[in-house]
Amino acid sequence: MNLITYLKQCSSGLDKEDLLVIGFHYILLCVMVVAMVLDAFIGNYIDAYIEAGFTVMILISIVYYRQTGTMEAGRAFVLLSSTIGSYIFLYTNHFGVSVYHIIIPLGYFLLVSFKKALLYTLTHQIIVVTMYLHAYFTFSDIENFPNSAQLVSIGIASFLIVMFGIIYHLAVDESYRKLQTANRQKGILLKEVHHRVKNNLNIISSMLGMQMLREKDSRVKQVFRKNRLRIDTIAMVHEILYKYDDLETIHMQKYLKKLSAVATELSDDIEVVIHSNIVLMPFDMALSIGIISNELILNSIKYAFVDNAKNITIGLHEEQAGYRYTYSDSGNSYTENTESKRERKLGFRLISLMVEDLQAQMHRCTKNGFSYTIRIPKNET
Repeated sequence: MNLITYLKQCSSGLDKEDLLVIGFHYILLCVMVVAMVLDAFIGNYIDAYIEAGFTVMILISIVYYRQTGTMEAGRAFVLLSSTIGSYIFLYTNHFGVSVYHIIIPLGYFLLVSFKKALLYTLTHQIIVVTMYLHAYFTFSDIENFPNSAQLVSIGIASFLIVMFGIIYHLAVDESYRKLQTANRQKGILLKEVHHRVKNNLNIISSMLGMQMLREKDSRVKQVFRKNRLRIDTIAMVHEILYKYDDLETIHMQKYLKKLSAVATELSDDIEVVIHSNIVLMPFDMALSIGIISNELILNSIKYAFVDNAKNITIGLHEEQAGYRYTYSDSGNSYTENTESKRERKLGFRLISLMVEDLQAQMHRCTKNGFSYTIRIPKNET
């Protein structure tokens, strides 16, 4: 695993502010450890002890932030410790040329709001200038005190850092916040769309249910019930997307359990067991698998069970090349005649269409019950 891949895995699931706060923690930790080692190596033990103390504090802050996730506490610690540290290093290095206090305002602009960043920067610069003036007029024999050209360079560097921070807020950060607002609005609209689609499908399902109650022919009733279940299968996906914040993926365990419960609610003593190591799947793939599962359950109810145990097992597992969907029942009443009839039914044609849509490969077996295996490539969505 290369460094880029490792960093991506560590940062997955973190938003911009979380990433900045934890990133500043680790950057500050690395800087302190390197500075401590170098100062100890050259015999500058005062700075090394100070840096060791800051290293311990940073480690404590990282542990606390990881356990609590308190954004404000983590942000305050990084800014406060780095600011105070810059003053300490400026003093212990006898006001020599230092980059610590120059880059501190960059952290302000990255971690806090624009107004706070300007206020903190102004306060910081006043403190730094006051320290330089106090040292200049109080300690006239300081050897490392910067000359006029160096002071001008420090001032220019500080100005550039502040301007970069301002530009960052006016361009990048404001654009990011606008994008966040737009994404929230789109999320709300998408949830509303899924809610309305679910309601409309439920209305159609209810209409089919009322029509089914009016019919006396049991075969016609069965047709209405099958079509109602097909509509309910699609409505369940939209209901799950509406209830949860993730608008792109479906919790497969919950979806398949609910789907199987609805499909078998009028059939006695049928036990459906679901085995899966997959939690979430994309919307389109989940919908296709749901339709396939519904049709297979209905086929098992109609063709498989007579007097034997009524067991159905559904498996969904991730493999290296993709996903493996398995379906099996405990029926023993399959014959060539029933298999031929089944293949001419609408349900089987729907299964074939879904498999084709998934760009998957399927295998059927009717020995010792009925089993169905579909291998789905990962790159199909």
